[in-house]
Parts: sequence; C-alpha cells; structure tokens
Amino acid sequence: MKFDGDVRVIREHIKTKRILVTSDIHGDLDGFRALLEKMEYTPQVDTLVIIGDLVQKGTQNLGTVRCIMELVKSQNVFVLMGNNDLFTLEGNDEEIFNHFKRHFGRTVLYESAVALGLPLPETVEEAHAVREQAERAFAAEFDFLRSLPHILETDKFLFAHAGLADESLEHQDLEYVLATPRFHETAEHRFSKLLLVGHWPSSNYRADSLNYAPLYNAECNTLSIDGGTNLKDFGQLNGVILDNETGEWTWVCVDNFPKLRAPHAQAPHGGTAITWPENAVELIERGDEFSLCRALKNGAEMDIPNGFLYEDEHGLCSVDITDARLGVREGETLSVLREFGDRILVKNDRAEAGFYFK
Repeated sequence: MKFDGDVRVIREHIKTKRILVTSDIHGDLDGFRALLEKMEYTPQVDTLVIIGDLVQKGTQNLGTVRCIMELVKSQNVFVLMGNNDLFTLEGNDEEIFNHFKRHFGRTVLYESAVALGLPLPETVEEAHAVREQAERAFAAEFDFLRSLPHILETDKFLFAHAGLADESLEHQDLEYVLATPRFHETAEHRFSKLLLVGHWPSSNYRADSLNYAPLYNAECNTLSIDGGTNLKDFGQLNGVILDNETGEWTWVCVDNFPKLRAPHAQAPHGGTAITWPENAVELIERGDEFSLCRALKNGAEMDIPNGFLYEDEHGLCSVDITDARLGVREGETLSVLREFGDRILVKNDRAEAGFYFK
C-alpha cells in the first residue's frame, strides 16, 4: 500500500467540558456502542473523537462505519483516518486478497461479498471484482472513509492515529502519521499539547506485565490508547475522557469476556510477559497443559499454556501471556480470559492480566 498525498489537518476550538476519545475500533460495533454507554456519551453536550482504524479485523465493519456516519451528523464528532481505513481504500488487489485469506470473516472484503450475495473470492481477480461492486454499492461508506482527515488539533490536545514527528502539522509524512510502529518508544519530540495516538497496542510496550490500559509517556507528553480490541487475543476497547478545562484525563474500557466475582482474595506475585512482536520462545520442557519455555527477548523462563504456542516462519512463538499471579480482592469482578485445571487467566478492571488460582 502506498501512502500518497498530503496530510489533512483540522483545527477546532472545542467548548465542551468533556472530550471522549477512542481508537482502533476494528469493526467492533457492539463494543463501540457499549463504550459510548459506559462513558455516558451525550451528543452535543460532549465531544467525541475517534482516532482511526474504524474497520478491518472485526466482524461488523460496514455497520461500524454507518454508525459513525450517523454520529458525525451531530455536533462535536471528529473522526480521523487510520492505516486500516486507508488500506481498505488503497490496498492493491493482491494485498486485499491476502488480508482476506488471513483474516477471512473479519474483513471488509468478506462482508461486502456476503452483503452483495457474491461468492467469496478465491483469486486476486475475483477479489478485484468484489471490490468494484462494493465500491458502487457502498459508495457512501467508502466516500466517508476517503474523506477522513489525518490530524486534529484543539486548544489543549493533539490527535493522530499512529504518531507525529513534531508539531509542524502540515509537514508530516503520511505514512508516519498513520502507520509508524512503536511511536511511544521511539518519539523524540516533546509535545507542548498532550498527543493522543492509537495504532500500536499499549500492551506491546510493557515488558514485565500484560496490561491493556492507556499508557502515558511523560518525556514526550503522549498517550497511547489502543487496547488491542479484535487484534489481541485478550484485548479491549479503551475510552479516554479528557477534561477540556484542566487537561486531566481518566479512562474506561469494555471487553466481551465472561465475568467472575472472585470467591477469595489472592496476593500478587510479579512475573514477566511475552507480547507480539517480540514473542519468540524456546521450548525447554513439554508438559500436559503447560510447557516450560524461554523467552528469546530476555531469557526469562515461564510456563506457557500449550494452546498458546504456535509456529510461524521464524520458529516457535507464543500469543501474549504472563506468568504473574494477579492481586485480587474478594468479590472483585474479573474478566475470564482462559480457564485451566488449577488456575484462570483473568483481567481486572485496571486492564491488568494474570493468573488467579482456584
């Protein structure tokens, strides 16, 4: 995919007290609606900002776009483009077809074929034919994605999907704005206004814990808010609530995992974490349910559920996992991520994941 064209910047003087922000919805329409409800979003009273990646990797892509198109008709709703939105428009046929083969039912191409009553494509040429018909049938949705700006600046805040090189907003590189990796770690400029970004899940930045909460970088004054919904196995949709008067922020999240009220308390015990893309491991000893492995990134040894291990072109890898024992209060509500013989992998309302022993 080529990142052609100039960066589109909008500047707004926002008067509402609250600015509600989310990113990387990835076709999770149900989660998006649940998040708006949890944030107590009130149209025209609050401002809503969505910082890209409305579509792909989820099962409700077209519905998500239509819902947001309706929201935009209200006052104070601003939507930015993400790399997956641009990919939907500008990815070449081979890229789109390969994406479809990898993610299948969680793609715009799949939804388009089903909605139009067309056979699912089996070749690049057939994918091209589906795209052509989809562009005509869903012209309003595609035109909406095509119209999205890339950067939003307000009196107190900056917003971009992946990152900004500096504060010369009209002179940014489009690929950097939409798709730069590891921005939270690699940014060199300290922004005078708080810059909110998505794109790279916040859990990828944490080496010693598995945590999907927004992550603030004080050195650069940036806030990474992508919770990994429909991308991470245990991800969530994060919503940040900005106080437009003080500049302070809080956050909430939603996920679709079953809930458990903890029957007993548990003391915490720290550990380490493995997250993509540094998720290569070496098998030390195979077990019935867990296998002892060594993380190649730091040499840490940990027990990993066998079902979490997989092979790719580089060798043995693990999906995101931690060996930490989570601190739990009796009666606390937990998200149940996976259940094993003597323990449960859970996540608390602070987005921290770990094991809870039965």
